[in-house]
Amino acid sequence: MKPLAWVCAVVGLAMVPVQDRVAGTPAAGLEATVRTFLAAIDRGDATAAMTCLAESDAPFPASVFHVDMENQPQSFRGAEAVRAMVQRMMQVFAADQIERSTRVLHLAVHAPTPDLGACVVEFEQRYAARGNGKEGVARTFPYRATILARQDPRGQWRIVHWHASLARPMPLAGRVPGRDEGR
Repeated sequence: MKPLAWVCAVVGLAMVPVQDRVAGTPAAGLEATVRTFLAAIDRGDATAAMTCLAESDAPFPASVFHVDMENQPQSFRGAEAVRAMVQRMMQVFAADQIERSTRVLHLAVHAPTPDLGACVVEFEQRYAARGNGKEGVARTFPYRATILARQDPRGQWRIVHWHASLARPMPLAGRVPGRDEGR
């Protein structure tokens, strides 16, 4: 499919009413995949998170656009790069003893075919430091994400595109480890 056709397809999906969340429907399956992915991130379970991601770049490359803990934009293209990013994120959270918890505020899913499903999710993630002398330090960030997914040959929804950003500007308070070192 040509790039313009993909844009039209995505815009068209945004204008179609959300399917009912009936068990066994494609929309319910995609919603379950998104919730499973977020729960795996909260647990620090990279293996479970990987089961929700595209395994290859066929028929189009996987991509992630999001902001890091310093609210700096990051992008990753290709299934290998996306999977490496998730693995690295889990390692950093474990090393810094950062616990996460996600609260989904709104989730809208549309999955008309196995070739393309879309999801818009608004959520809050709370990050709490549990080590390195930072016990008790916690922040909650509001996010909005757009997700595109397709079903693999086994019928499992796989995330092929994730674009998340802060739902509203958040000032950073105090020093940020890694960013403010040596300044």
